[in-house]
Amino acid sequence: MRIKAVLFDFDGTLTEPGTLDYSAIRDAIGCSQGSPILECIARMRSRARRAKALRILDEIEWKASRLSRPNAGAEELLRLLLSRNLKIGIISRNSLRSIRRALRNFRHIRASDFSVIMTRDDPQLPKPSPEGILAAAVKMGVPAEQVLVVGDFVFDIEAGQNAGAHTAFLTNGSASPAFRHPPDFTTRNLEELQDIVRLHSPLRNGKLPNELLARFLGECVDPSLLIPPGVGEDVAAIQLDGEDVLVLKSDPVTFATDAIGYYAVVVNVNDLATSGAAPRWLLTTLLFPAETSAAQAGQVMKELREVALQHGLLLCGGHTEITDAVTRPVVVAQAAGTVPRTNLVDKRGMRGGNKILLTKGMAVEGTCIIAREFPQKLRRMGMSAREIEKCRRFLYDPGISILKEARIAAR
Repeated sequence: MRIKAVLFDFDGTLTEPGTLDYSAIRDAIGCSQGSPILECIARMRSRARRAKALRILDEIEWKASRLSRPNAGAEELLRLLLSRNLKIGIISRNSLRSIRRALRNFRHIRASDFSVIMTRDDPQLPKPSPEGILAAAVKMGVPAEQVLVVGDFVFDIEAGQNAGAHTAFLTNGSASPAFRHPPDFTTRNLEELQDIVRLHSPLRNGKLPNELLARFLGECVDPSLLIPPGVGEDVAAIQLDGEDVLVLKSDPVTFATDAIGYYAVVVNVNDLATSGAAPRWLLTTLLFPAETSAAQAGQVMKELREVALQHGLLLCGGHTEITDAVTRPVVVAQAAGTVPRTNLVDKRGMRGGNKILLTKGMAVEGTCIIAREFPQKLRRMGMSAREIEKCRRFLYDPGISILKEARIAAR
């Protein structure tokens, strides 16, 4: 499931429930209790009677819209969706005029924030027909199967399902009704919907958000794990038989393709070394894009083997593949080392007053990466070729490896 847009019902979903008294509306326009109001009006034989009923309905909705208030968590949810570049829209059986008036009671959200507002004033049939949702999806430029429809009434869910969209039913703390086909999600309030959106909307480039990572890693529990997986943890430590501890590290390299083998080895060795472990074994997974030559792949493998030997590692296995799943080389390295348990350095034991040792200088690795990845941009910004080359050489001088320093610190 992937969510790129969210369509909300309005009354009772984005606004507090109870502002509109539907029983009183039915009495005022002459509809039997329990019958859908718009369908009841459509069945009236006289055009004049239908027009009068709509005028009464419009007037009641207009008065209610002036008194309506945002539902709890509505504005926070809408702002979250906008911050994640998700499209938001409204799909309602109410009039456009009343919705625009009710939105004036929101403090941080305006009608202009919505990519689309579909109401009974549009030519599409109202919910539970899927026509409005399908039309809204087209206007938002999102396939219906990537839309989440949120509402507090059965018609909202049926319309979403009929359109092929995902659905979330909002109970507002009440009991959920019986559905012929249950919604994908049922939430008590709009705050709970935030979590659904976070889990099913596209992630931004970069690392997985900490709160999601912590949720998944919290399930990895075993008594043999001396250092378990966690947010900010660079290694895992496993108790072996006897006094030795096996320290494991894995890191991908997706940049600096002219020295990708060097980076892959050193960044993994560094984390082993800072845990007190002696690096011993290395496995690599190499993914090369289509059209990679044998010479290019061989150069990376040669560099990996040589740098591994320089750092005391045995390249003992892995996987190599040419695939259209990547557009540039990707090296995923897994390094392992051992350390006596008494010498294992666990950063969770850091305390106030401990000394932090910095070697070589600040921003050495970052400066080197920028110089190697964006030399043309740096030239346009005014750096000379000599300055860029000096920054490129930071990889080796002063260098990014801290293995020697870590061994000294561990004595």
